[in-house]
Amino acid sequence: MRKAGFPIVLTHTFGRKTTSHQCGTARMGSDPKTSVVDLNCRSHDVENLYITDASVLPTSAAVNPALTVSALAIKAGASIARQA
Repeated sequence: MRKAGFPIVLTHTFGRKTTSHQCGTARMGSDPKTSVVDLNCRSHDVENLYITDASVLPTSAAVNPALTVSALAIKAGASIARQA
């Protein structure tokens, strides 16, 4: 991370029994070839599937992603409401 330009890098290993701030596996993006959901958290492949947990985030930036996840869920809900 320092090589990428981050001046402060915090690390702490919690061990295998702790699943703290898990992110990734269903990346968000506009290109279906490189992402699972679009920018409104809607699946590129399954029309009525929205993923609104931390799996759409590539990383948690060493902080709790709860507020970001909540904001994404609100954004996805607004997108769903507009379609109704």
